Amino acid sequence: MSIINTTDASTTPISVCTSIESPGYYYLTSNISGIREVSGWCISIYANNVVLDGNGYSIIGNGQGGGIEIFGSYNATIKNIRISRYSIGISFLRASNNVIVNVDMDNNDCGIDIETSSNIVVENVKVGSGEHGVFIYKSSNNIITNINVFNNSDSGVKLIESSDNTIVNVMAVNNTGAGISLRDSYNNIVVNSTLSSNGFGIVLSGSSKNNTIVNNTLSSNAWGVCFRDYANSNLIYNNYFKNTINVFFETSRPNTWNTVKTAGINIIGGSYLGGNYWSSPDERGFSDTCSDRDSDGICDEPLIIDENNIDYYPLKPAQPQSSTPTPTLTTTPTPLPTLIIIGVILAVITIIVLVTIRKIKK
Repeated sequence: MSIINTTDASTTPISVCTSIESPGYYYLTSNISGIREVSGWCISIYANNVVLDGNGYSIIGNGQGGGIEIFGSYNATIKNIRISRYSIGISFLRASNNVIVNVDMDNNDCGIDIETSSNIVVENVKVGSGEHGVFIYKSSNNIITNINVFNNSDSGVKLIESSDNTIVNVMAVNNTGAGISLRDSYNNIVVNSTLSSNGFGIVLSGSSKNNTIVNNTLSSNAWGVCFRDYANSNLIYNNYFKNTINVFFETSRPNTWNTVKTAGINIIGGSYLGGNYWSSPDERGFSDTCSDRDSDGICDEPLIIDENNIDYYPLKPAQPQSSTPTPTLTTTPTPLPTLIIIGVILAVITIIVLVTIRKIKK
């Protein structure tokens, strides 16, 4: 995350839509609304080394124009603000080394738009009830982390012609399209994210390749992962799949579904990394029913998804260890009448023996 030194910078309050053209620390003193007619944006940032602190206030539009634009700027930070009811909430164009942190966005057609920009950090952001949560176009080396994208009519996070981006700790829920969508995109990482109740958990389309999808939970989606067009050569392992259809191919191309079997804690708590956990809503998926005779947490047989896609080390949940209880030895007390009878018998036997011995002596 970029840290701006504002020791020598000016501090400026903002109470209306404005253009920022000098370095400094700018902060909202109230909610503001509308756009500047000359630009179509409420706040435009054209300078380097700018902090815009919303102080918990909101920028609210009427469904047109944009909330905040960062055009060609370096080392700008947008924080502590809510943006609602614009065509675009925040836009980065030809910008680099900028940060969005602690921002809530709702009812914008597109929450965050990143185009031809790099080294943007989007952190601790909520984006919902629009078309796209985060849209990234022809941009690289950006980090999307700890965000919540929900109730969007298209995708939670969508990348087009973008490479070397990291999407980590994303919660994508109830998006009509995909939780995360990559089109014609390369070398991106999707990790430690939860994608639930979307149309698709993840979509890989166009010529998307060499993307890594690891340590994610994809559950309750209509489709877990969807492949379209020429998407191929992606690495997908140590994910938790529990969807109506876990994998859907519009066009099947080879992808890799496991790493080598390696000691390490996997996504279901097992002792080895390998492939993925494959379940189903009724918990009768491949991983639920496969055999694991050596109890290593890896299914004995590979999962053949199709002729181009095989998970050679599907994960198996650990089976509960059943122990045979040690029987408790108990003694049943002998009833009292039985003891009396036994005593009488012994006494009779003793008398008979003594009488016999006396007769012999005589």
